[in-house]
Amino acid sequence: MTQCQKKTVISRTQLWQQTLKWRGLLPVELIACNLDQGQPGFPATVLPKFLTKMGVKHGIEYQDTYSIVMDKIPAGRTFCSLC
Repeated sequence: MTQCQKKTVISRTQLWQQTLKWRGLLPVELIACNLDQGQPGFPATVLPKFLTKMGVKHGIEYQDTYSIVMDKIPAGRTFCSLC
């Protein structure tokens, strides 16, 4: 999922959350979770800054799964094939 797609999902979910709270239909709280896989060049600060700016509670888990994938997947194969 791209950064833009993540931002869209967060924005839409936050709107849904506010609507349900306003109507008193559901006591919900949005907590966004993201796994930073340690991919080179990934802008690790963009999503946390966006979530903070939007007032969304969030947690970022940092795990170097990228190195594991690079070790296990032959060159030219899709990374998703490991899963």
